[in-house]
Amino acid sequence: MRKSLGIVIDEEKTTDGGFMPMWMERRGCRGCRQGEEIGVIWGDINNIDTIAHEALHAVYWIRSRKKFEYSDEEVWCYLLSFIIRNIVGSYANKKSVH
Repeated sequence: MRKSLGIVIDEEKTTDGGFMPMWMERRGCRGCRQGEEIGVIWGDINNIDTIAHEALHAVYWIRSRKKFEYSDEEVWCYLLSFIIRNIVGSYANKKSVH
């Protein structure tokens, strides 16, 4: 996915995974529109603590970009669960297809 979106990472500085916000300048992912800002998470699916770590970066990014004013942490916990469930579910679906 990183390659199809044109994401270049420094392999020496990146260990297990990462999170990167980016603008879609061209079509490259399902459901994305050109000119839309998206967040991309990558990592080894077998290293769930790294996936959770990067997903939490995504939650904070969403919170700062959308200016949500929820003081209840439960809202953010549900969002974190949603992100992780979708990452793990996407991988499980791909794996079962091959």
